[in-house]
Amino acid sequence: MKRLSLLIALLLSPTTLPAATEVTAELGADKSLDFGVRFAAARNPLAYGSATHDTTVRWIGAGWREAFGPAQIGLRFGYTFVTQNDNPNTAGLELDGYHAGISLAFDIVRYAQGRLFVSTDYLYQAVKHEGISRTVEMTWYDPRVTVGLYHGLSREVYVLVGASYGRTNGEERVNNGVVTTVRDFSRHDTGSLLGFDIVDGNKGTVGFVLRTGLDRGGSIYFKRLF
Repeated sequence: MKRLSLLIALLLSPTTLPAATEVTAELGADKSLDFGVRFAAARNPLAYGSATHDTTVRWIGAGWREAFGPAQIGLRFGYTFVTQNDNPNTAGLELDGYHAGISLAFDIVRYAQGRLFVSTDYLYQAVKHEGISRTVEMTWYDPRVTVGLYHGLSREVYVLVGASYGRTNGEERVNNGVVTTVRDFSRHDTGSLLGFDIVDGNKGTVGFVLRTGLDRGGSIYFKRLF
């Protein structure tokens, strides 16, 4: 509850509005740093050997991004929540935990209205549910490469389009108090993304991104440039 109260306070504070490591927003010549908060959800099948389980993942996170010439480095961290309806080990449960990751983006071409970029991301996630009869843990990592175009439709509205390739590799551990069983799971996929940013005069940004591929879902984020 204290962690939730702290998160709400961060969201409502006008001085900490915030970085998602979505590679969006024009930092500009006099703006080299942004902070933001991000809400996202995705639903994907995970392969457990010959079996496949539909998996819903939700994120509440914060992040930071800073420019160093044509390169941008970002960090991302926050809470992760996982549900699976057709996995007998996790059916009816919500596993919760954390995520942490890093991103590196590089501008291939810059022009007056925007830029063409390539980015790499690495995200580690760990969630857990402790019940009376069993404890279930899932840990995994997601590397991804994205090529995208960020283009200004006006001084206030920007569009993001791109394509990506990513992988998920992890393991599920179930302990019933006597025996611990371990199963590996994985996924890899190509996908596309479409997003929009709305930027105000004070360099605050609200935006959203829809994705296919590794994360079939969407995110909304709020951030401020410094």
